[in-house]
Amino acid sequence: EELTYWDGVKFEGRNMGFADGGGTDNMAVFPPLRRGVQKLIICCAIGGEPGPTFAKDNYDISGYFGAVPADAEISVGSGVIAIDVWNQHLQVFPPECCDELVQKILDQHEAGQPLRVRLKMQVLENVAQGVKGGYEVDTLWLFNGGLRAWCESGVSDETKQLIEENIEGFPYLSVMKLDYTPAEVTFLNQLACWNAHQAHQDIKALLLRS
Repeated sequence: EELTYWDGVKFEGRNMGFADGGGTDNMAVFPPLRRGVQKLIICCAIGGEPGPTFAKDNYDISGYFGAVPADAEISVGSGVIAIDVWNQHLQVFPPECCDELVQKILDQHEAGQPLRVRLKMQVLENVAQGVKGGYEVDTLWLFNGGLRAWCESGVSDETKQLIEENIEGFPYLSVMKLDYTPAEVTFLNQLACWNAHQAHQDIKALLLRS
């Protein structure tokens, strides 16, 4: 996208090309790791139902572990990025922890339960991202899942029918849609609040740990 930019160094304005991070830090993990933060609650909105290709489909997540599979394709505004380059420039956690994260997500999804995973991991050095590493971080990952358990918790039949008939793929909606309907926003919000409430004991345990 072309934006009018005012250069505060050269004191001149011009049109420049801008884009977002292209998936390099969608969960805003790097800034706290640069500061040595030891407890993180990481909220993830995935755009597809969890499955065996989770690490491939969600390269913005698996990249943190340097675990994007070789058969994935990462395409951004500037072109296609090689998988080894992506993994090298994003990795801040051990790759084996990605396997643990994905397996727990798949097990919870299969059971229709909320998707949340607590992981204690070593932070690895990443010069490109300004992360020194060398310490342990305690993380709680929260995802937009748990639809079955949410519906069974007391959601009205009318609401269930409305979602089923009007929101295809709920709650795994593409983040590229950009024009969400009022119903989509409302029910995603309600599900997210319910998920956070279901995780309150995990959140409390994380925050109160010395």
